[in-house]
This record gives sequence, C-alpha cells and structure tokens, in this order.
Amino acid sequence: MRVAVQVVVFILASLIVGCGGGGGGGGGPSVVVQPMAFGVVRGDVATTRGVVLVNPFSEQAVMELADPASGGFVARALSFPDVVSGNDSRIVDVTFTPGGEAAAAGSMLVRFVAGERSASVRVEFRATVESPTLSLFTPQVALGDAFIGESSSGTITFRNTSVVTPVRLYSLTPLPAGLTLTGGLGDIAPGTATNITVRWSPTAIATHDVDVVFEHDASGPSRIVRVTAQATTWPLEQIAEFGSVSLTDGETEWLEVDVPPHGISLSIEAVADDTRIGLLEFEGPGDRVYENDTATGEFLWFPGEDVFTATLPSSDRTELMLVPGGGTYRFRLYRMSGSAGSFQVRAIVHNRPLGVVSGGRVDLNVFLAAGLGFDEFDAPTETKLQDMLDELGRIFSQQGLQLGDVNYLALSNSAFDEVTSNAEFGDMLEESSRGVAGRLNLFLVKKTLSGSVVGVAARIAGPSSLGTRASGVMVDYDSAGASRVGYIAAHEIGHFLGLIHTTEQDGGHDLVDDTLECPATGTDATCSTEGNANLMHWRVLTADPIITDGQGRVILGHPLVDPPSSSRMRSRTSLQSGPVESPLLAAALPDGWCGTKGCCASGK
Repeated sequence: MRVAVQVVVFILASLIVGCGGGGGGGGGPSVVVQPMAFGVVRGDVATTRGVVLVNPFSEQAVMELADPASGGFVARALSFPDVVSGNDSRIVDVTFTPGGEAAAAGSMLVRFVAGERSASVRVEFRATVESPTLSLFTPQVALGDAFIGESSSGTITFRNTSVVTPVRLYSLTPLPAGLTLTGGLGDIAPGTATNITVRWSPTAIATHDVDVVFEHDASGPSRIVRVTAQATTWPLEQIAEFGSVSLTDGETEWLEVDVPPHGISLSIEAVADDTRIGLLEFEGPGDRVYENDTATGEFLWFPGEDVFTATLPSSDRTELMLVPGGGTYRFRLYRMSGSAGSFQVRAIVHNRPLGVVSGGRVDLNVFLAAGLGFDEFDAPTETKLQDMLDELGRIFSQQGLQLGDVNYLALSNSAFDEVTSNAEFGDMLEESSRGVAGRLNLFLVKKTLSGSVVGVAARIAGPSSLGTRASGVMVDYDSAGASRVGYIAAHEIGHFLGLIHTTEQDGGHDLVDDTLECPATGTDATCSTEGNANLMHWRVLTADPIITDGQGRVILGHPLVDPPSSSRMRSRTSLQSGPVESPLLAAALPDGWCGTKGCCASGK
C-alpha cells in the first residue's frame, strides 16, 4: 500500500547563511536544517510523503542528493540530479518503511549548485509508527436462554481506535455446533465501529461458556481478543417416558417429574385398553397438593376411558398453577374400572424463556369426511372451509394463539360421514395416527352423534398423542355457515386445550376466576349479556365470543400449543383477506347442546 501526502519544505533565500548578494562566494556552503514530520504512520505498510524543495537562487541550479536518507527513509532516486529553474521547486518522494512500532527518525542532505555558489538543506524526518488498537465494548455477551428449536442472539461491538491503520478481524476459534457469527468480520476502517451478531441455535441441552477468539492482522504479531458468550439451553418440550407402569392393588407407584424454572405447564398422559383411569394423588414443590387420595383437591381432571389426560395449570388460580421456580412434582394414577395391570404413562413439560407465556401457535390435522363434497386436494381453495378456519383463528388470536400450519387428510371410511355413537367416534379418532405429529386433530363430518350435538371434544385437556380414541375433536360441518362452524370448532378446541364451560346447563361454573358466573340462560345483575359472550358458555351465543386472560393461560399451556412463529402461519391461496362474519344465533342449535361429550356436569 502506498500513502502519498505532499509536505512542503520551503528553503527560502533569506535562510541561506553566508550567501553573497548574487556574486561568487567565499566560505563553505550554507546548510539549513528543516524538520519534516511524517506524523502517525501505519506499521504494516510503507508510507510515502512528497517533499517540496525550492531552489533558493534566482538562476538555474542543479539539485543533488548530497547525503542519502537514513533511518528507514528513502528518497526517490530518479529525483536526483535535476536542473531546477530559478526560484522553482521540485517534489521529491520520500518513502518510509517501518522497522517496528516505535518513533523513527532519519534525514537527507540536498544541495543546490548554481555556478560557483551552493546551498544545502538537511531535511530531518520524524515518524510515529502506530500500534493499532482494537477496542472491545462487549467483553461478555449474555445470550440468555436459548431453547432447542429456537435461537437467541447477542451483539459484539468492536471499534478500531487507530488513527490510520485499518484492522482485519476474523475468527480463529472453531465454533461449537449451533453457534454462528454474522456481520462485522473483515476490514474495519480507522475510527469506525463494527457489530458482530452471535447467534445460538442449540440442538441439545447444555450450558456453555464459549470463547470466541478474534485476530487482526496489523503489523507485528497477531492480536487476540477474547469474548465470552454465555448461554443456557432448555428444550421447549421435555417428555418423561415412564413406559409401562405396573399397578399394585390397582394403583401406580409415585412417579416424579422435574420441572425447570422455565416450565409453564405439566401434562400427564396414560393409556390402558378397556380401563377407566383416574388421578389418585398429585403434589408439587413446597408441599403443594393438587389432588389427594380422597379426591377433594381443587385440581380439575376427568376420568379417562382408555386414555387419561390432565394438564396443570387447569385454572388461573394460584393454587392450581405451577409453583414458581421449578421443582419436583409427583403423582399416582389408579384403575377406576377395567382389568389393566399396567398403564403406559408419560409426562410432558413445556418451557418458555423465563417461564413467560406470551402467545402460542396450534397446528392442525384436518380430517375430511368423504361426503362433504371435496377432498384434501380441494381443501386449500374450498371457500367455506377456509372462511371457517379464518374465524377459528380470529377467535383464538385475542389470546395470542395463532392458527398455524394446516394439513388436510381424507377419512378412509365413508361410514364416518355420520358418526352415530361414542364408539364410532373413538374408531374415527384412531385415524389420527395418519396425521402429522404435534398437531391438534379436527374431524369435519356431516353429522355428529346422530345430530344430537354439533361438536364434540374427546377429552377436556386432550392427549398430544396421535392414534388414540381420544385424539381430537369432531364438528358437524354441514350444521351452519362458515362463521358459525368456526365458532363451534373453536369451542371444541377450547375444551381439548383444557377449558370447561364457564357456565353449565345445570348452572355450575368453571374454576377460572376471571370468567363471570353467569346464569345458564338469560341475564342477571352480574351478566348483562347472556353468558358474558364467552366462547365457553354451554350455548353458542354471539358472533364475537371472548376468551378471558385466565382461560388463555390454560389453553396456552397445552402440550399441542407451540411458541408463536409467524414463519409457519397458514398460507393463503386465493382466499379472502379476512374472515366472513355472520350472526350466530343460539336458537340455531339444539336445545341442551353441551358441545363436549360428558362435559356438562362439572366435577370429577
């Protein structure tokens, strides 16, 4: 690299010592000393300055290099000798090549000869070789909690505080899997800053203190800057597989689950053929008792035929939430009826950063009865179906629950056009084994339970597993228009995600404190609007149902609800931009409609 700057050193006639007034002269040649500062220069490349020398005589003179430059300074050889007109000037390039990071000095002697007269100038050079400086403003980068399947990031900021030396920055350290650096590497100009993003996308549970080492290639040995990137990894979902758990006198042993501080929910699932399963006891850290062996605990659960499920929290009440800070939970199950000698048991813990619940996403497997008149290939452009899903998504969006990806499948048996019994309902739900794992299963048929209801959820807080006789909800697709069917589907999915009716047909109420205790029908002093327009009232009441924050806390903790992600939102193909709304009339539904099999009576 060549840096050229012209620096003028004026050799004025008035400074020439012993020079006669234009005649031949006695005495030795005069010498004028003129300092020349190169200033701060780079240590990794040569620097060239242009020295302007002026002929001090009014007549023509020969400019000679009487004494070569020293101290690492070299004058351009082709500049000498040279004939210079009277009082004219010449630019002489002087190149300085550093030999180290220190102050440097040198000089050269230039003589002007005009006939019998001569005058000399000694140019004394000074240069300061820069030791480049790379300042680090972030010696530690706290990446926080990076969950498996997601990522966290931090920023490293460097500033090149050098005056003239650019710095080339690059990473030396082989980075661990999941850690990436973007931006900021390469040349950093003097006086400028650069930012490097450290992104941590873990694939396994671990705690890391990562040294990210950078090096720059300025003069001399490479410099190393060390940054500590700290990250703690948690999975978004932890599954404790207990496998086949034997029963003693119809009861399981105590089963323990460790919930980290980031846990937002704990779900229990058990399966046994031809057996009714119940929750015997359930305890948490700090002597918290959710259910006791006399079945008088406040925790909400329902016996399960073949499949048992229960999710904590089941309410917004403090005593029915997870204990803050994490800890060990334990539970026991029992055989209420049947002959099973063991249960297949697992527990699912859902985590979120800092344990904060802030929205979610539920993906769907939508199973289509053959008699609906369209198949899985037509479904993405079926107007009523897409409008129904829009309404479903709109209702849940008020609590930050997004409708995510939708997978369409055709039901294999035309007998499922009209589901006539609970047994047939269970048979149909077993087809969920063909769906994509981790999604809620929505079955759309022409008639549900011989028309006695318009929608059914197999369980309140349904299982996350596919292929069981409780793996989904069913909706009568032909019972109403798109908006109303979307409302019914939202109500059933609300059950499957853990909500019971705010008010039952018999006047009973849920355990969520921020839902009003309205009468089963009509209004009263508490509820000026029937059912307070809540989605989970036992009747379909309004075109704009509400979900309270307490209800939202319950549904967002279900194991089928993932963290929100706009990248997986349902794609639209030739669809209207928004949901089509139409009035929902309670009179349009059968009297006594419950909306969920076996859910009309509160309790256990």
